Amino acid sequence: PVCQVLPPDFPGHEDYCPFTKNPGAKWSAPDLDKAKQLVEESGTKGQKVTIIVEDTAISRSIGVYLQSVLTTIGYVADVKPISSNIQFTYIQNTNNKVQMSVTQWYKDYPAASDFLNILFSCASFREGSDASINIAG
Repeated sequence: PVCQVLPPDFPGHEDYCPFTKNPGAKWSAPDLDKAKQLVEESGTKGQKVTIIVEDTAISRSIGVYLQSVLTTIGYVADVKPISSNIQFTYIQNTNNKVQMSVTQWYKDYPAASDFLNILFSCASFREGSDASINIAG
């Protein structure tokens, strides 16, 4: 696993993992005790979380893994597989109130601006649209 938004070999990427059992340059292990503490402190322990995944073996497996981690740290997690034909547009539409999803992103060219602005910019948010790349808003 990587710990940064920027992938390895991208300009600006730094090998630093602050959110691992032993913070340093590389991922070492999940710090589940710290995660449980943060969930408790946030007041969200016990809340329901739905993970939307493509209805493929790989995506379902990733979803089940995430479900187990979320359950371990204090949430009530569920995996909802959706047809690959509609999953990406479904997760982009704010009307569907997606909390978490497993999807992929492919770069057009090797620059951070190719996805940082697209995925996180307010200009990329389209409320109620099936084409809102900034899914979180």
